[in-house]
Amino acid sequence: MFGKMKLSAKVFGGFAVLLALLCLVSLLGYGALSQVADRVAKADACGEIIKGVLEARRHEKNFIIRGDKAYLAKVDKAVAGVLKEAAAAKALFDDEAGRQKMGRIAAEVGVYKAEFDAFAAQYAADGRLAQNEEGSKMVAAARSAIGLCEQVRAEMKNDMHSRIGAAKWQTGLFIAIGLALGLGLAWLVTVAVARPLKQVIDKLHYGSQEVASASDQVASSSQGLAEGASSQAANLEQTSSTLEQMSAMIKRTAEHASQAASSRQEAAKVLDEASRLMSQAAVAMDAVQTAGEQTAQIVRAIDEIAFQTNLLALNAAVEAARAGEAGAGFAVVADEVRSLALRAAEAARSTQNLIQGSVENIVSGVRLVGQAEESFKRVIFHNQAVGRMVAEIAEASGEQALGIEQMTRAISDMNHLTQDVASSAEQSAAAAEELNTQARQMMGVVWRIETLIKGEKA
Repeated sequence: MFGKMKLSAKVFGGFAVLLALLCLVSLLGYGALSQVADRVAKADACGEIIKGVLEARRHEKNFIIRGDKAYLAKVDKAVAGVLKEAAAAKALFDDEAGRQKMGRIAAEVGVYKAEFDAFAAQYAADGRLAQNEEGSKMVAAARSAIGLCEQVRAEMKNDMHSRIGAAKWQTGLFIAIGLALGLGLAWLVTVAVARPLKQVIDKLHYGSQEVASASDQVASSSQGLAEGASSQAANLEQTSSTLEQMSAMIKRTAEHASQAASSRQEAAKVLDEASRLMSQAAVAMDAVQTAGEQTAQIVRAIDEIAFQTNLLALNAAVEAARAGEAGAGFAVVADEVRSLALRAAEAARSTQNLIQGSVENIVSGVRLVGQAEESFKRVIFHNQAVGRMVAEIAEASGEQALGIEQMTRAISDMNHLTQDVASSAEQSAAAAEELNTQARQMMGVVWRIETLIKGEKA
């Protein structure tokens, strides 16, 4: 199945699998961070409730110590804020157990308020403050509300630990799977591309050597025939008029040869352009690799942020455990937690942008390869032009043969010898030239392909 796929399909499939795994890892990390953020929000809400209850108790104590009725309004305001926070926190829970606990906390705060109102009413009745049964119930209700909040915060802390641990394990597993699949796909693509190309290179190399050897033999034969024709040149002085006509034909042949050389030069330029385009395609693939490395760094950054979030959550729990004015430190820790959450979101967006950049780089590479294909088509066109020029050269050579036939009328004793020698020399020279040209072109193609596969030799 894999061996029958196109080269572009193999490369694209390998990158698609790796990108899919990267997306899966990113989604797992995002889901884990969302769950952690939910637990942090619930813990923050409980912390605000504790802070409000402690504030109400502080105003309660000031009222007991100083007897100032202004603290009654402050207690009412603090309790109202606590009940509001409890209602908001209850909306954060989607499970029945959590909502019941928030309801119990609100109920305990209500009991505290009722007992405090009874305590304050007694003061209004007899003008003195005394610790009574209402005071004991009031303190017990406040402590019960705080205890329930601490219990919920502890549960959120334990849940965050478990979810962070599971996210780390899942991320590590999928990264390991991605590395294994990446190495396997890289090996399969390398084998599928390099092995057939190596076989083609070996065959082309052998064929080019054979063609070069044959061209050398033909060139040697044509040289011998040319020498035989030269030995008869002294007997052809009487055919000067015919030689003038042949000279004109030879000039025409030279012009055609010059045109053929120009076409070959154009073909060389086109090949250089194709090489440049292929180099640009390689640069685009390097850009994909660089984007993958940057994506890995961002994933590591997300992991570090999650770890720092855990530490800050622990610090927040310690700060919140302290009573009184020391609870103000929890706000600083909460701000740091939110800052780290923003950094995690930014890293996720950067990951998405890098993935999009990788897709654009792949599209750019495909476009460059298409341009290279058009360049090779142009090479074929110019080679066809060279073939037409060579045909015209052959036609001109035929006209030269006719001129040689005219010389046979003046030197009948050398007619057959001169005609055979000239015809054989022309045909051998043309064949030798063509073979040498093809051999050089074939060797050049083999060298380029070998350099592409094996790299430049040191």
